[in-house]
Amino acid sequence: MPAQTTPEQAASSTADFLYFLAGDAQLDPQGSAHLALIRDLLEPFAAGRTNQALTVICQRVAALMGVPRCSLCLWDEPSGCLVLAAQAGPSGALFPAQPAFPTSPECLPDWVREMERLGSSMAPPRPSRLQRRRRRARSFPDTTSPPWDAYPVLGIPLSAAGRAIGFLFCVGIGESSAFTERHIRLGNILAATLAPAIGAAWANRRDPPVDTADVRSARLALSGSLDPDEVLQIVTDMARERLGAQVCVALSFQDAHSFRVCVAAEWENAEVGIDLTGDGLASQALRLGRPVWIPDRVRPPRILPREIATRVPLRAGIAVPLREGDRVTGAILAYHSLSRDYSAEEVHLLASLAARAGAALRNCALYEHQRLMTETVRRALAPRLPPAIEGVDVGHLYLPKADQIGGDHYDLIPLGGGRLGIAMGDVAGSGLRAAIHTTMARYMARAFAFETPRPGTILQKLNEAICTEGHSEVFLTLFCGVLHSSGRLHYANGAHPYPILRRAGRSAPLFLETTGTVVGVIPDQHYDEREVRLHSGDILLLYTDGVTEAEHGGDLFGFERLEAAVQEWQGDHPQELVDHIARRVREFAGGRIRDDLALLAIRWR
Repeated sequence: MPAQTTPEQAASSTADFLYFLAGDAQLDPQGSAHLALIRDLLEPFAAGRTNQALTVICQRVAALMGVPRCSLCLWDEPSGCLVLAAQAGPSGALFPAQPAFPTSPECLPDWVREMERLGSSMAPPRPSRLQRRRRRARSFPDTTSPPWDAYPVLGIPLSAAGRAIGFLFCVGIGESSAFTERHIRLGNILAATLAPAIGAAWANRRDPPVDTADVRSARLALSGSLDPDEVLQIVTDMARERLGAQVCVALSFQDAHSFRVCVAAEWENAEVGIDLTGDGLASQALRLGRPVWIPDRVRPPRILPREIATRVPLRAGIAVPLREGDRVTGAILAYHSLSRDYSAEEVHLLASLAARAGAALRNCALYEHQRLMTETVRRALAPRLPPAIEGVDVGHLYLPKADQIGGDHYDLIPLGGGRLGIAMGDVAGSGLRAAIHTTMARYMARAFAFETPRPGTILQKLNEAICTEGHSEVFLTLFCGVLHSSGRLHYANGAHPYPILRRAGRSAPLFLETTGTVVGVIPDQHYDEREVRLHSGDILLLYTDGVTEAEHGGDLFGFERLEAAVQEWQGDHPQELVDHIARRVREFAGGRIRDDLALLAIRWR
């Protein structure tokens, strides 16, 4: 079609053919006339400007149908609403081509829902006398609300790729605008011709403008919190400020019987209660899983004290669900004191806040789950030493890495016959995997200790067991000793930091040597044994590398500072020695200990 052809000329050049098709003839998809018709109707999309193309389509359909107005309403997936995408008369865009109203699916008249279900054009019954009076009382056209009830309307459902994308509404005026069966057939032809192109253009459009600064500030504020109550409070404050609402409420379900609620209101110390039953705003959003708004006479929340609700009644409200995947987990609600409609931009803004809040709440839930799991495993792995051991006094301390499970562990095992098994180890790594390996090594060592009283044999069996399983990532340092009732200590040391023997009455401590390599790396290892005798008042100190490798400014605490801390201690009970060393390590590291740390001190009486 030449570029200078007017819409009226375009309509007249195709109207006869379309009305012929709407009669008894069948549409020939390969016919040249049909192809020319498609080019004519779809020509506006060639320029790639969606809004202009949709407006021109409304203009041409209005001219073809002989009506003063055609409105194109399309489903907006992000908000789940029916949005007025474009509207025009036969002579041009006589009406604002903007989303003047978004409509929730539950607000659609029954005949529109039935038309969408059947997939065929439909004209509802003629308006009643009351509707005609309403029609005469208002000026035509009314661009702030859908033309459902006051004028003759022909609805044309649009679907593409088996999915409903919206409707074309041809709006007439007066008795001359009655729609016939021929109009309905023509509507079906227009739907089949236009729907694929309209659907593709609408899917590729730019979303309604949402203030990127608002979205960015919401993302930054929410990303810094792992507290769900704080997340909800941030969202309610931001939603109330951006929408200018009197009250905003955010609720998030914790389980089937309880939920969190946060409120932002323009009144201080006001209590707000939300009704989740019936057809209230919150219950509709939770049940339907999409945005819902009521422009007037909304059921307001319960506000205390009551004089606030009396002084500033709430008339309009909007609710957007919070989601976790396909599951609705809560809602954000905003209430206004004046009757008002909600634009597509406002729906998008609140939906964007809800999406950010949902992601932040998921992070909070994951963090809480990880924290509870870590705490449960940590309690299960905490050393459980016998309450009293004959012949010795014991002091011990375990400081795990913040919010993580470490591989440090120690154990005292009464073996019978006046013997006491002693173990101190450090499994490589941290987290849940280290906890599993620690548990495995701990209980295997216990089992081997009851089989044989020789520490070197215990380490050798543990090494073979781990190497046989083929867990190349599992290895540990381990000190293993057996203290006899006579005070003799037999020990083997698999690359664990040197134990310290502090002799009673002597200032210089003695470091006990290593007798073998790490456990669990190289099979067929032999671990030598050593023997040392403890006298009354002697203290055996065991520790992990969290002590010597505590860091400050690139400097390590090291063996020299550990030796000095042991020398300077002048206490009596081994627990005092353990606490003294831990205090020195904290002071050196400035209170920030990066690795888990374990200390075990045994004094021979």
